[in-house]
This record gives sequence, C-alpha cells and structure tokens, in this order.
Amino acid sequence: MFCFVTFGYLKFYCPKSKNNTTTSITETNLTQTTYYRAVVQSGVCNLIYSDTVAIIVDAASVGGSLSGTTTVCTGTNSTFLVLSGHTGAIQNWESSTDIGFSSPTTIANTTTSYIAEDLTSTTYYRAVVKSGVCDIANSAIATVTVDAASVGGSVSGTTTVCTGTNSTTLTLSGHTGTIQNWESSTELSFSSPTTITNSTTSYVATNLTATTYYRAVVKSGVCDIVNSAIATVTVDAASAGGSVSGTTTVCTRTNSTFLVLSGHTGTIQNWESSTDLSFSSPTTIMNNTTTYEATNLTATTYYRAVVKSGVCDIANSSIATVTVDAASVGGSVSGTTTVCTGTNSTTLTLSGHTGMIQNWESSTDLSFSSPTTITNNTTTYVTSLSNQLRIKRDSPKNCEVCKI
Repeated sequence: MFCFVTFGYLKFYCPKSKNNTTTSITETNLTQTTYYRAVVQSGVCNLIYSDTVAIIVDAASVGGSLSGTTTVCTGTNSTFLVLSGHTGAIQNWESSTDIGFSSPTTIANTTTSYIAEDLTSTTYYRAVVKSGVCDIANSAIATVTVDAASVGGSVSGTTTVCTGTNSTTLTLSGHTGTIQNWESSTELSFSSPTTITNSTTSYVATNLTATTYYRAVVKSGVCDIVNSAIATVTVDAASAGGSVSGTTTVCTRTNSTFLVLSGHTGTIQNWESSTDLSFSSPTTIMNNTTTYEATNLTATTYYRAVVKSGVCDIANSSIATVTVDAASVGGSVSGTTTVCTGTNSTTLTLSGHTGMIQNWESSTDLSFSSPTTITNNTTTYVTSLSNQLRIKRDSPKNCEVCKI
C-alpha cells in the first residue's frame, strides 16, 4: 500500500520521522535525492511543517568505454571513436602520445563521438565525464596505433658475372617494415616477376645465365607494400675465341698473309704469334680488330686471337698457320765434260739445291731461249750427245756447258 502526505505541490511518500528535536540535522552518505522538513508544535496547538528543503543526490560519474581502437598508416588516415556506457555529461576529450596522459591535449568536444585524422604517431584518447557535482571520471582509453610508412630501402650487390657458374650476394638496407618476399625478373619493368620466398635481408643469386633484376617487397604494419630499389646482376656471355681463316704457305722473306677472325664472342684483346704450336712463349700483337696481316715471314708462324667477353675468362681462337718455305736454290750440276761425237754417255749430278726438282731442261743455246723439257725429278741425269753443242741445266736456272 502506498502512503504519502501532500504538502503544497510536494508529496512526501511514506515520510520518515527523525528523532531530532534540535534546529539542525546532519545527513550523510545519501544515495538518492531526499527532501527534508521540520515538524513544529506549539503547546496544544496543531502540528505545523517547516519549509521543505531538498538534498539532491547526483549519480556517480562513470567514464564509460571508447570503441574504435585500431591501427592506421601514418599520414592520411581517419579513425571514428565512440563513447558509450558513461554516466554524466561529457566535459571534453583528451589525447596523448603517452599512455600515462602526463601532458594530455584537451579536445573541445562534448559529443559521444570523435574523428581522429591524419595521425603521424600512436595516440591515446579518452573522454572526460562529470555527473552533476560528482568528481570527473575518465573513460577507458582507445588507442590509435600509427605504423610508419613502408620504405623499400636499397639493395646492394649490383655486379656483372659470367654465365654458368656464378654467385652474387644481395643485401637489403635502409628499409622500414617487414620483408614480405623478394622478386626477380629478366626485364627491368618487372611485368611478370618471379616471387622468391625469402623474408631476410640478404639473398644469394646463383648460376645465372641471363641478366636478372632483383628487388625486395616490404610492408610496414597496415601500410601499403612498397618495393626496394632494384639491383642488377648483369650476365656476360661466355668468351668464345672463334676461328681464324687464312692458313696458307708462303715463300720466305717477301710475303703477305691476310688473317680474319670470325665466330667469336667478346672483345678482341690482342693477337698472338708463336713459332711453336704450343704457344709456350707467344709474342703479343697489339691489334684488337678482326683482321691481321702477317708480312715478310722467314719461319713458319702460328697465329691466334685472344678474346674476352665482359668479366668472363679469356678464350683463344683456333690457330691459323702460315707455313714458310725456304727460298728455292737451284744448286749446281757437275759432269761438265768433252765427248767425241757418236756414241757417248755423260752423267750429270745436281747438288747444293734447295727445293724439289721439278724437271730438267736441255738447250742447244746458252740462253735457253727454247729449252727442251726433260721429265726427270731425280738428282742425276745421263745424256748421250752427237754432232752438236749441247747445253743442259736443271730447272732452277743453274747451268753447265758441254761441247764436242
């Protein structure tokens, strides 16, 4: 059953009497708004009530909680924070770059939401709430973690290697973020890169046969991925000596032979010559063209070109041989004599010659204006003469005269 007493416009629901007959009263630890009046009686007169006084009790301030804790990338960013579960009026918001809020920044905002924009460092937020005359209360803290922008850094190790067996160590430095992987490509644009599963700062590229480009892929927190600078491993084709044409045979002293190099890979460093096929002590010829003219040789000589492709080892071309024949020497024919016409026989002998005997010749005149060719390639010849002067010679122009 409800009970109340009406006093003016106030209703005292089930008023409680206080055993106090003094002119003052002290009330403590109220938890709700309470109204007070004094009950006064003079003698036998009717009871009368004093004016009513109210002690209004405000609910304790409750800071509530903030939603919106997140991680953003530095620079252009936006985070929506919302306060809920609070009791009291929002006085303002506060931000701080340290979680202890030792020197907070006051944000003039009395609404339940706040947008944090374009942060460059991790920042903590809270709302300041006050219920009536109660002490202020701070909300729970929301954290907007700011990740540094991704920085790809640079890769050292750019070099040139020879095709086949090779090894290059590439090292990433100056980056910000976590290495996601590495990439390689045979084209500088990386239009179709090959992913390399490697999250360390170094990578060893081995046994390349074509020029290859490398980069690391880096990501800092929630920020966009970025690529490092590119390192290039240039691959030189293996040196190929090629072949030298022009092998020939010449006569000693005044001669000229044109040698030509073809089918080589690389740059001609020089040519070499040697009088022994093994090139044990070659002579360096300062010539870096594809041709060389060998002149006035007096001994058989071997030639080759020395070729080098980039950083690859040098390679020698095939060998061209200029064989030098000694000069022809006719020698002398012995057997000059005088015979009687008719039946006679004379043996002529060639000696002191250099070269192959091609044939013999005879003539009835010393100038050999119309010689007769004698098919004979030996060093002796037996002749029978009669009734005329006969002159015989071997083909290299040395002559002996005999007459009847």
